[in-house]
Amino acid sequence: MSWQKALEAVESQLAELREQSDLADRTIAEAIRSTAWRQDVTSPLSGHEDLMFRLAWWLFVRAPALDVRYFLIGPMSLDLVVGEDRSLDELVEEIRGLEQNNELGEDNAHDISVDFLDEHLSTFEKHAKLVDRVHELGRRELEKPLSESVATILANEEQFRKLYAEITDKFVEEFDELARSGAFEEVMHSAGHDHDHAHDKEYEELDSPEDYVARAEKRFAEGDLHGAMADCNAALELDPDMVDAYLQRGVARGAHEDIQDAIVDFTEALQREPDHVAALINRGLAYYGTEQFEQALEDFDRAAEADDEAPEVFANRGIVRVALDDLEGAEEDFDRAIQLDPDSVIAYSNRAMVHRARGDVREAILDYEKAIDIDENYAEAWSALGFIFLSAEYYDEAINHLSRAIELQPYAGEHYYNRGNAYAGLENYEKAKDDYSKAIELDEEDLESHLNRGLARLKLQDFRGAIDDWNRAIEIDPYNPMPYAKRAGVWNILDQHAEAAHDLHRALELAPDDWEYSDFAQEMLSDIIEQMGFDPTKKD
Repeated sequence: MSWQKALEAVESQLAELREQSDLADRTIAEAIRSTAWRQDVTSPLSGHEDLMFRLAWWLFVRAPALDVRYFLIGPMSLDLVVGEDRSLDELVEEIRGLEQNNELGEDNAHDISVDFLDEHLSTFEKHAKLVDRVHELGRRELEKPLSESVATILANEEQFRKLYAEITDKFVEEFDELARSGAFEEVMHSAGHDHDHAHDKEYEELDSPEDYVARAEKRFAEGDLHGAMADCNAALELDPDMVDAYLQRGVARGAHEDIQDAIVDFTEALQREPDHVAALINRGLAYYGTEQFEQALEDFDRAAEADDEAPEVFANRGIVRVALDDLEGAEEDFDRAIQLDPDSVIAYSNRAMVHRARGDVREAILDYEKAIDIDENYAEAWSALGFIFLSAEYYDEAINHLSRAIELQPYAGEHYYNRGNAYAGLENYEKAKDDYSKAIELDEEDLESHLNRGLARLKLQDFRGAIDDWNRAIEIDPYNPMPYAKRAGVWNILDQHAEAAHDLHRALELAPDDWEYSDFAQEMLSDIIEQMGFDPTKKD
């Protein structure tokens, strides 16, 4: 499918969403922005996360790969939709124009001269290749392209800041030229006041801080983080000590990924009401999200003292204790969460994780099965059980559970990979190869699937295919000794001893001191050198 049909499909999905939900463009734009930067779809779009990931991918991955200016334009365009200065329809048309320019072979470099771009642009270009089928993909496949692309920007923040500066300078130059030509005068004159009136109505003044907080809660539920924070600000102007306003603004800031500011707001609420359980829980979650685990534990301890009947307090404290390697304490917390809420699949699943970490597989199985009894569509439990059975070499049981996980999450590559391993355990290498191929289709950088598909192909006597897989594995991670060692085995079968010796030598060069295959690789290398007529005991 071409990009045109894929974009038309996504556009149709967006139109259907807007028709069914009657959500404002700015609410959807807030969700797209949250999806891009945090890989988290805000309410009320949580039921449409696949579409949010498709739109975020197009703006934050595909667009910059086609035109580097979109490192700046993409986020700016979303901000304009959030501010109600443009529509989503206009944004989609902009994407269409960008794709058409690319198809016509127009130069999108626009004289951008920042020299680090070539090094980092490859990440975006790699993930941009999903365009022909992006309309069918969901969160599971698009989460990694988004997270890797955003991580590239965040890890090179200073360099990208220079890029933004250069792009902005060029925009200013172009703007000045248009201004001097008088091109803006007619447009500015004809812009009516209808939009301003709509804005005034949307942000009309209310009578009390309680009314502002009530509207903030409504806006937050609709995914309008910008409006929610504005209403909380208005409430605090009227009542600087209003705890609920600090709490709601902190929640909105956290959802907007302003974690440190969110912590400040929760702290302000707690200074006024030290035992406010919701503020303690939310600040604890914020500390956990920033890996300040001791502070998070302290907040959840205080919350448990203030309300020992709240299951979410114990469920969250258990997760913090896992991060602090306090498995016994974590199990106690999950026990308490289940006692308070016997239908919590998350609590059962997390307790099962603790059982696995402590080596108690039987108890882990029972908890995962209980989670499935409560919610038969809880894919994580099916997947975890499949992996447990795979590890125990109960391959048929593993296949059954992983197949159910695949039904529920068809875009999760790890399910196919693990089922492929189960088929390989049964020596059904054809089906194993098919599952590894599906995992690779979902993530072409999946090193382990390439390694294992190579083995499946080797078992099927497809030597060329095995070599191709291990060649690709080396491209993905040239410092991993495994693909060299595996490829050496095929060269040896094909009597290409020089190539086999070279690969084994390279594998041993790269291998860590405790590599479990070192002795085997060294012995195999010595045998090959001897077959070639050399004395393996001589180093010269």
